[in-house]
Amino acid sequence: MNTLKILAKKILSINFGSILSVDTDEKVASLTFDDGPDPIFTPKLLDILSRYEAKSTFFVVGEAVKEAPLILQRMVQEGHEIANHTYDHPSLPTISKSSFDIQIQQTQDLLKPAAPAIMRPPHGHQTPRTQFYTWLNGYKAIFWSIDPRDWECDDSVALAEKILNEVSPGAIVLLHDRLASTNDDLFFNRQPTLEAVQEVLRSLQDYKFVTISELLTYGKPKRGVRWNSGL
Repeated sequence: MNTLKILAKKILSINFGSILSVDTDEKVASLTFDDGPDPIFTPKLLDILSRYEAKSTFFVVGEAVKEAPLILQRMVQEGHEIANHTYDHPSLPTISKSSFDIQIQQTQDLLKPAAPAIMRPPHGHQTPRTQFYTWLNGYKAIFWSIDPRDWECDDSVALAEKILNEVSPGAIVLLHDRLASTNDDLFFNRQPTLEAVQEVLRSLQDYKFVTISELLTYGKPKRGVRWNSGL
């Protein structure tokens, strides 16, 4: 039985698995930012990205977009990619299929026509059921290969070191320009993340930082099955 489970997971990973990184030898990677836009920190982040001519993908939350439409407009104008991170950041395994569809569609309507058909599940919570719903809606789920856990660490040096120690061609880095939810008000401050991003870009000037859609043109996506119900 265990052998069958392993085989089934491998088949799912190859055909339907979430994208974790890209198989390439070129020094190219993606910095991705979740939960925004934030009226204070996202503009500062955009300034940093512009300074280093880096492009990113922002997985935005619909309700935050409604509060900051001009920031979204600036993202697009400066060549960044905006993508779906649901409307109000629920744990997708806890909601019904109809609610799942509404979460995705409401947000995508706010992002049209600029957003590609990619999404990231809030909290990284995904089950076989929600993975299937993602596919039914015509989306690819984008996860990551590097998670410095910037939602719990307030030390910019440690954050930068984690990324620099793990970066490799085709990497996808998970970061946050806003926190949709946290247990500690301290971490609503995104300044350490911004400082870490600046250090990473300064240290890796031999790398090209691109959007997820551009990254996928450099090679075959590396897929994996990441199931986490959040319970």
